[in-house]
Amino acid sequence: MQGLHRGWERAYTAGNYKKGTDHHATKLTEEEVRQLRRDRASGDYSYSQLAKRYGLSIGNTYRIANGQARKHVK
Repeated sequence: MQGLHRGWERAYTAGNYKKGTDHHATKLTEEEVRQLRRDRASGDYSYSQLAKRYGLSIGNTYRIANGQARKHVK
């Protein structure tokens, strides 16, 4: 098991994992990420409302809105 972990860590740190819209499981385009952040900054939407609107969990919505996830999107 430890060997698998080290292999994963090497692949991840080498940049072999796709990010953002290149990742197979992404739900938002970069423009949708920007819009989500604008919506949250406006104060008109709660994290719960945004999560429902964009089809995300509340936790992921929080991380995206606060720049902890999708950091490459400005």
